[in-house]
Amino acid sequence: MFSKRYQLVVAFAMFLAGIALAFFMSSQEPQYASPSTQVGGRPVPSQGEGLAATLPPALPSPAAFEGPDGKDVVLDDFKGQWVIVNFWATWCQPCIAEMPALGRMLETMGKDAPKFVAISIDAMGRAAAEPFAKSKGWTHVTAYADPKSDLYRSFASPGIPLTLIFDPEGREVARRLGPAKWDGEFVTGQIKRLMARQPIS
Repeated sequence: MFSKRYQLVVAFAMFLAGIALAFFMSSQEPQYASPSTQVGGRPVPSQGEGLAATLPPALPSPAAFEGPDGKDVVLDDFKGQWVIVNFWATWCQPCIAEMPALGRMLETMGKDAPKFVAISIDAMGRAAAEPFAKSKGWTHVTAYADPKSDLYRSFASPGIPLTLIFDPEGREVARRLGPAKWDGEFVTGQIKRLMARQPIS
C-alpha cells in the first residue's frame, strides 16, 4: 500500500507535467491572424484589404526550413526572382479558406506570376502538409515546411496566414497578415505594381 505522502508527491508531479504540456502545446501553434497595432513592438502598417508595403525593404532571417525533398533551404535560395511566401497550417481555417484564391491569382498571372512558396508551420512538417494539400487539390502548393517555426517567428507576426512578397534582391517589400481576396483586381494590381517597382501605398 502506497503511503499518503507518496501519493501526494505523484499527484503533484502529474499536476506539474500537465502544466508543462499545456505550455508546450500553446507554444507550438501560433494563433489565427487578428487585428493588431503592434508587431514586435513596432506599429503595423495599415493594410486595408490588400498588402502593406515594407519600408524600408528588409532582408529575411537566414533560418532554414524544409524543402520538398526534405533538405534544408533558405529564402536566399530564391533570389533572382519575385517570390510570394505564404505561412499556413492544416489547422488554420483562414489559411485553408484563402489558398484557392492564391491559386487562381497565380493561374491568372501565368508566366508572369511570382514564385509561390507555401510554408507549413505544422509541427509534423511535410508529413502533415503534403497529403493535406493533395487532398484539397492545391496543385500550386509544394510541400515546404517550418515545423519548429524558426523562420516564421523571425518575422514577428502575431498570427497566420502571413504572406510576404520578396523582390529579386531577396528583400521583403510587402506583407499581408490575415486572409485576402488574392484573385481580386485590387490585390493582383498591387502585386503587378510591386513587380514594376511602383509604390503600392
